[in-house]
Amino acid sequence: MIKEPKKLRQRWVAGGIHEIDLLEGVYGYCQVLEDPQVAFYHLFRKEGEPQPSLDEITQAPVSFKISVYGEGPFNRWPRLGKVPLDAEINKYEDHFRYNATTQEYSIIGHGYPPNGTTVPKERIKGLECQAVWQAVNVEQRLRDLHAGRLNYIVEMFRLRPKKEPFIKDFYADQGYDFHWIDHLLNKRDCSDKS
Repeated sequence: MIKEPKKLRQRWVAGGIHEIDLLEGVYGYCQVLEDPQVAFYHLFRKEGEPQPSLDEITQAPVSFKISVYGEGPFNRWPRLGKVPLDAEINKYEDHFRYNATTQEYSIIGHGYPPNGTTVPKERIKGLECQAVWQAVNVEQRLRDLHAGRLNYIVEMFRLRPKKEPFIKDFYADQGYDFHWIDHLLNKRDCSDKS
């Protein structure tokens, strides 16, 4: 009997630089900050191009910083190396929170206004929603960023429409064939019939 090699589990390493396979011959990059924050760079590499150095990665502009479940940095995204954290990039950004019951927004962070203070919707412009992202959703957000299109989850957090559009329709409106969702829908339809 042949034993499969044991997969090593990576630890959360602040300063770790990871490469993210976006499944379309494109790779993105991130840096792990203090748990659970991760900074995602506006830097992409196409299949066959040389991998950027750690310095090239950390010199690229940061597109967004969000909280991520450990599955991404731990298991899905290989760590390329580690660099010291820059104090500015490691700074925790203000986020907004939405209360579905009261339909009010508030700011969570270290600045003004104090945590939990209700603010008008205009005040949250440019802020990330306080949420913990799954790796697959981060990967789709990076695909969207690379393609120059809106991201479904970001827009649903920001707009809070009364009726959310179906994800496939959302992307079709932007000219993107969200083809991989067909497999999920077929799988769900089969399980509903059994």
